[in-house]
Amino acid sequence: METKILETAKELLNGDRAKAYGDVVENFEAIAAVSNVLLRRKGKKLDVEDIAIVLVALKMAREGNMHKDDNLIDGAAYLNILSIMNEVVNR
Repeated sequence: METKILETAKELLNGDRAKAYGDVVENFEAIAAVSNVLLRRKGKKLDVEDIAIVLVALKMAREGNMHKDDNLIDGAAYLNILSIMNEVVNR
């Protein structure tokens, strides 16, 4: 099962999701920008790594409510994205 989940997450990131949403770094920068508009009045600011962590938390919270392979696949994909963001930010 582990291999299937990780393979599916990788396929989504490099296939359908990439086609639908574009470059993952640019997409997460856009998510951070929109989130920061919403958080500005509270004096908060998120970066692209924060976005990945929030989305992992979202999927794990959903998994805690009810198991779905989609939660695990997307959670694995978001963790992979977090790794990508760490590489981009720490260049």
